[in-house]
Formats: sequence, structure tokens, C-alpha cells
Amino acid sequence: MYLSEILKENKDEIIPKAVKTLAGANFQKYSLLDDDVNLERLNNLFDLCIEAVSKKDVTQFVTYVKHIANERYEKDYDFQEVNAAFNALEETIWSFILTNIEQENYREELGRVTSVLSAGKETLAAMYASLANKNKNITFSVSDLYCRE
Repeated sequence: MYLSEILKENKDEIIPKAVKTLAGANFQKYSLLDDDVNLERLNNLFDLCIEAVSKKDVTQFVTYVKHIANERYEKDYDFQEVNAAFNALEETIWSFILTNIEQENYREELGRVTSVLSAGKETLAAMYASLANKNKNITFSVSDLYCRE
């Protein structure tokens, strides 16, 4: 069975844990929201993340992240708060994989999820930086952080 199918089948276990993780971070904007709102938001992020993992295409996911960045920025969410939602989802998916997937598949399966969510986080950071600088077009790449020989 493919990772995306396994995660979809266990969505009702994964998403509430991610909501609890996010709530535990005590960020002002998210703590003011009803758990159902955070549940719906994380459901949407999860669905698009899993679709990207399944299709090996982050296009729709990145488009959604750009929408989130614009929306949250306009509502005065700190970058750190929005990034925490991605982290909560990622940590919860990782935990699920580590307890439910064969150990020999960890590297590949964790890599798939991490790649998609990293693309989302990179997009989120770039959008926030751009919006903070009066919509100047700023781009960066995580690959710029790694040494090359």
C-alpha cells in the first residue's frame, strides 16, 4: 500500500493529534480560534500535502500555501505561528510513520513527506518576506544553505 493511502486511511487519527500539538504551542492567533477551525485548516493542509506526495507534484500544494501566506499575513499572524501549523502536521505525520511503517521504509517515506512540507515552508517564508518588504519579489532556496563541493 502506498504511503498516501495509509495516511488518508488514518487521517482521523493524525489530524486531531496535529491540532493538539498546535494548541500546545500556545500561539495567540490559533489559541483564539475554535478547535474546529484549526481542525479544518489542518485537514486542508493535510489533504493537499498527501495529494502532492501521491502525485509527486507540489504545484497545487504550493499554490495553497501562497494563499495561506497572504491570508494569514493580512490577518496579522506572525510567520512563526503559521510555520508552527506546518511543524505540527509534519511532527504528527512523522510520528505516525515511525510507529506504523516498516523500519526499512522510514527513509523513503519520511523523505517524501518532508520534501512536500519543506516546499510549503520555503514558499511560506518567501511569501512572508515578500509581503513584509512591501511586496518586493524575494525568493530564496533551501538548497542555498547546503555546501557544495
